[in-house]
Amino acid sequence: MKWIAMLLLTVSIAVKAETELAFQLCSSYIQQSEVGALSEEGRWPVYIKLTELGTSIFGEYTTANVGRMIHLKVGGHEFTRAVIVVPVNTGNIWGQFDTKEEAMRWQDVLAGGLPAYPCGARTQDD
Repeated sequence: MKWIAMLLLTVSIAVKAETELAFQLCSSYIQQSEVGALSEEGRWPVYIKLTELGTSIFGEYTTANVGRMIHLKVGGHEFTRAVIVVPVNTGNIWGQFDTKEEAMRWQDVLAGGLPAYPCGARTQDD
C-alpha cells in the first residue's frame, strides 16, 4: 500500500513539473482571418488560415506535441488552448468566443498587423 502512495506522489510531481507549451502566432504565420457565424453552442468562432510557412511550422510543432496542452497566443495574449489530439497540418485553426464583440476584437487584432516577432514555440511564461 505504501508503494501505491509513493507512485501517485511521483506521478503528480512529474505532471506539475511539465512545462506548459505555447505557440505564438506572428505576421509571417497568418494569411487571413475571419469571424464566423454563431455556432449551435452559442459561441462565435474566429478562423485563421496560416501561411505556407505557418502551416509547416505549426504542423511540425503539433506533431511533436500530440497529447499535450498548448496555448495558442496572438500578440502575447491567449487566443485559445487545446490538447493536441492529432497533428494540425491543414493550416486552419480557430478559437471560439462567448460574444460577437469579443470575436470582433480578436479579428481586429489579427487583421491589424501583428508583430514579426516572437513567432513559434514558447513556454507558457514567455
